[in-house]
Amino acid sequence: MLKTEIIHPELIYALARAGHGSRILITDSNYASDIFASESATRVYLNFMPGKLLVTEIMEGLLATLPIENAYSMLTDDNQDAAIVQHFDDLLPAKAERKALKRDDFYAMAKDRQTSIVIVSGDQRLFANIILTVGFIHPDGTPEH
Repeated sequence: MLKTEIIHPELIYALARAGHGSRILITDSNYASDIFASESATRVYLNFMPGKLLVTEIMEGLLATLPIENAYSMLTDDNQDAAIVQHFDDLLPAKAERKALKRDDFYAMAKDRQTSIVIVSGDQRLFANIILTVGFIHPDGTPEH
């Protein structure tokens, strides 16, 4: 299923194991991934230093690697979209709907076993957390996204 230039071995391994309906959580540097993520999820740490790597940079690599059918972002404490979601929307494929979830609902989805990959970034932007749902590839090789 991979079509990638990603070279991080643990991430490639985790992505190769993901299938249609698997979810990938990409977190900012403030997210408590040891508490608010599935215990069974493969964790990949890409938080090299503050500001490196950004959630959106990780998204770019993932979107070039596998089909994404939808995404979920976290609303701010006053139930508004965070500034980062415009960047998310700019990156997501046109057919991939992004839904905004309240914090507790986002955490519940992140903790669900369907969220099988957690990628921790060094992104310092607030509420820069997103869950991507893996799509599928048709028998003729075209991705559904």
